[in-house]
Amino acid sequence: MEGPFLSPKRAGTHPAELLRAPDTELTERLLAAGSITQVTLAPELPGALELVVFLVRTGVRVSCGHSDAAPGWSPTSSTRCGRSPTATPESWARH
Repeated sequence: MEGPFLSPKRAGTHPAELLRAPDTELTERLLAAGSITQVTLAPELPGALELVVFLVRTGVRVSCGHSDAAPGWSPTSSTRCGRSPTATPESWARH
């Protein structure tokens, strides 16, 4: 699942009006509605790291992406997001 927890500044083709702040309750409903194995989110958003912890505990792979954070902004967040960035390098090139 790519979105809806993406940076509005780096949403790409995702409609800005559909973006949301990281939300564990919404994520629980989405997980219950279907088979989700990976979630892409912007790790700098408020609540993102807590959502990463929740997703990892439920067995969902987390990918950092569509982020407006500068490269290396937090070693903790990049570690928690694993090794599969989504649409991040081109966003970082704009900083």
